[in-house]
Formats: sequence, structure tokens, C-alpha cells
Amino acid sequence: MGNMRFVSNACDAPLTMFACGHDVYHKDCISLLHQTIVANPDAALAFPQTFFFKDDIAQWTQRVDGMADTKGMDLTSRINVVLWGIMHNYQFHGIYKSPAIKNIFRGNVCVGIDHLFMIDVACRGSMRFVEDAHFFMRKLDDFGDGDSYLRKLKLNDRDKQAAINDFKDQLRYLASIVVSNFPAGATRDLLLAQIVSSYLIKHGNTLNVFGYGIEV
Repeated sequence: MGNMRFVSNACDAPLTMFACGHDVYHKDCISLLHQTIVANPDAALAFPQTFFFKDDIAQWTQRVDGMADTKGMDLTSRINVVLWGIMHNYQFHGIYKSPAIKNIFRGNVCVGIDHLFMIDVACRGSMRFVEDAHFFMRKLDDFGDGDSYLRKLKLNDRDKQAAINDFKDQLRYLASIVVSNFPAGATRDLLLAQIVSSYLIKHGNTLNVFGYGIEV
């Protein structure tokens, strides 16, 4: 995330994209995303329809589901759509309005930092789904392997308390986003309750990848 923070803050172009090295974009994907992000002044992000594949791009296996277009939604709704709707965060690989991601990578590297990033983006504008823009996400041999994921993040030596602290850090990060975007009151309190609920119900994998469970 340090590299992405540097690039996003240094970029003076109107649009930014974090392109993938081992995934594949259809030849028209980027141009379709570009058309959409330019045509929608309220949009912070335009993201593609995404499919998994393993070795042969012609043998894509399934469409990747999760999260709807947030055009026309208010801020509270956008946050809830991202909070509950994101699964595999392929949306990350779309095109952003550069101002929407300036100074957005706060905090340290932790499990799920890309999901926290998308909540931040949701606070800065709508996210537009471009159905005809096709992106193919490669399933590597270690896909779904929690140990491998932790090694990549250099977190594989964490003990139980450190894992719990990572989980708490995510909650604190999200709470800080809500507090900075909403005045004190019922809406803020409800969103904070939604964050806790979603992380207990949906994001327990933060602890699962460390080999610890969570009961709700």
C-alpha cells in the first residue's frame, strides 16, 4: 500500500488506474471504463464486470459477484452497499477520479486494507458498474490460502493477540471514516453499529486467516 499511496498522491493526471500484472483486461475494457467515469461527474470510480480464470483465458470459470452500482445513492447507502456487498474486491481495478483517492491510504498494512480503501472511495463519490467492460482475474495456485496471504503481507508470524489487534484496527479505521463524514447523531450511530455487525458477521475471515474463529 505504500507504493500506491505514493503514486496516488504524486499523480497530477485527472484519472488513475492501478493496473494488474497477472490479470487480463479485454481490449475494450479500459476505454469503456474511461467513457463512463468521464460521463458521470458524481462518480469516483468506474469498475468492470469481472470473471475468474486459471491458466487459459479462454477457460474463464465464473463471473465474480459482489457490490452493485451506487449511482444516485446517498452517502449512507453507498457505504452500506460497499460494507455488505464487496466479496473479492475486483472493483479496485477500475478507473478512479484522481482527486477521489488523494490522501486516502491512511493507516498501516493490515488484512483487508483494500476493503477499507473502497469504503473511503464510497465517501468521495458514486461507483459505476460497466457491464460491457470485461476484466479477467487470475486465480493463482495459492488462491484462498490464508497462510500464503499472510506471507505476502509479512504477517505470518502474528500471534492471536496480534490477529485480534488487526481486527480492531479495521474497525477503528472504518469508525474514523464515519466520524469524519457524519455529524454526531442517529445516522452516525447507526452506521457505526452496521460496521460492527458486518465485521462480526461477514468479515470474520480477518481472524480466520490467522487460524482463529469468531462466534456471533
